[in-house]
Amino acid sequence: MVVQVMMGVKKEMKAIENYVELLEKKIIEQDKKLQSYEKELEKLHEQVKNHNNLRELRIAWANGEIEN
Repeated sequence: MVVQVMMGVKKEMKAIENYVELLEKKIIEQDKKLQSYEKELEKLHEQVKNHNNLRELRIAWANGEIEN
């Protein structure tokens, strides 16, 4: 009977280990996606910044503050 209990415990432990490994893989995958989204967000912020700078330059040029 003790042997059967030990076998049952080993099976449960293996199942738990497999589940933990699965969770670790999912966390790593989500982290990679998050990093990708953060890079994309940085690019968008840069584009907005550049757009605002261009807009300000156009306004300054239109107001005669700068020449071609």
